[in-house]
Amino acid sequence: MSTQENSQQLLELLEEVRQQSDCSVEQRLHLCREFFQKAEMHKESYMLGMACFYLGECCYKQRMAESSVSYLNRANQYLKKHEEWELLSRSCDMIGLLLQFQGNFMHAVDYFMEGIKVAQEHGLNGRAAALCQNFSALCESVKDYEQALSYREMALVLMQSCCDEEDKDIKAIAIRAMLARLYMKIGQVKNAAVEMKRLQAEIEKVPQAAETFEVLIVQLEYARKTQKKAKADALKAKVLEAFYQYPYVMEYFDAFNIIAKYLLDTKDFATLEELLDFMETAVGKGVYAELYLQVIQYRIEMYEQQNRMTELADATRLYFRLSCTQRNEMQKSYCSVLKLRSELRQEEVNNIFLTLKAGTDELSGISNRRRLNEEADRLFEKAYKERKTLGVEMLDIDFFKECNDNYGHQMGDKCIRRIADALNSIKNRNVFCARYGGDEFVVLYYDMKDEDIMECCRYLQKCTCKIGQELGLSSFTISQGVVNRIPLAGNKIWDFNAAADEALYWVKEQGRNNVRLVHSKAEVRKS
Repeated sequence: MSTQENSQQLLELLEEVRQQSDCSVEQRLHLCREFFQKAEMHKESYMLGMACFYLGECCYKQRMAESSVSYLNRANQYLKKHEEWELLSRSCDMIGLLLQFQGNFMHAVDYFMEGIKVAQEHGLNGRAAALCQNFSALCESVKDYEQALSYREMALVLMQSCCDEEDKDIKAIAIRAMLARLYMKIGQVKNAAVEMKRLQAEIEKVPQAAETFEVLIVQLEYARKTQKKAKADALKAKVLEAFYQYPYVMEYFDAFNIIAKYLLDTKDFATLEELLDFMETAVGKGVYAELYLQVIQYRIEMYEQQNRMTELADATRLYFRLSCTQRNEMQKSYCSVLKLRSELRQEEVNNIFLTLKAGTDELSGISNRRRLNEEADRLFEKAYKERKTLGVEMLDIDFFKECNDNYGHQMGDKCIRRIADALNSIKNRNVFCARYGGDEFVVLYYDMKDEDIMECCRYLQKCTCKIGQELGLSSFTISQGVVNRIPLAGNKIWDFNAAADEALYWVKEQGRNNVRLVHSKAEVRKS
């Protein structure tokens, strides 16, 4: 099959994955695995990123936490490379939630923050609002209420600023409801009352929002806090019905806490036991350790209040075992994330090294001719636009062939490296040095006066004399030709190179071991 046919087949599979978002999770998982296998076989970077993302998303919905984190982490590298910012922010959100569910809060924070940054930088305010909501819930779970409030308020502002977000008003109402609930939780009664009034006013404008889960749960909590028992009892059935119908109940775990506490406080143990059974199945024993531990914790409190001592002892032992397991899993997760970060960082370092290596002369360690050409073109354009001077120096070692013949090539290589060291010592933001080839070097001087350039040249001559003495060479000198002026219309960088080369040739004709600075090629010829 041709490359074009492979690409077409992958495009068709990608489109099929996107279109079948509403099919059963099992069917979608099978399709995503097929897509991933083919993308990996053909090693198409973009398609592999798409395949990893959608397969990771499927695993997320199937409570395959470890596989989901693995695929999504791999997807992130490709998504960033191909600037798929919306999918990248969604991926960071899912990984953050998975790590949070497992109790790995430290690394969950990193992913939420990365997702928020990506979404905000690329104008994805709806996605940024969702990430802020999830990060706020994490902060709330670890009792960092100040941060939780800050990010919930930020989520509301972001959602209200969306222009084309689907169901924007309903989503904004949901965020306001959760903001009011948080005020209640931390005892800010007045703020909670203000938010509840605003919430009611917004619901009147968007009546369909009244039956959303977030609104129902905050109304239940508010009725409970304001001791309106009849209203709370009436809301309880609606809240539980909405809760059981939500497909990914793990994401509403903070709401589960509200319902469980309400049932515990009202001593509705039969309903609470049903809820706990449901949550144990939903979170999966050993899959989301942090969530499962909270479920067991409610069981312990319930058994204690009912004086069910045998079941209390069993639940307490289970809680202890799971706590130990979770600690071990957290250590593994930490090592896994640390390894991933290390690998990514190493890849960055390798890329930097390869980039540097591509522009570095292996013998001398300074920039090579390729890098010189790039920098010369850049500085020439900059000098022309800004009306600044550009100096170009051609430098070579006097009688270098004789040095090689008399002392050997090892000594010649040593001389080149030492001259390169001397050049490195004058390098700064206005001075760029490179090896041109053989024993020839080039120095570029940006926005420098003649006298400052001459000072650098004389310094290099002194360094060369010292190098000769240290290496035991009877005569070791350099010749230098320099041109320095503002580029004119119609000039090219090679005009400067030619003038500097002409000045160098003049120095050699005059006996070497000297420097000549000119402002044009014609100036050399007049002397």
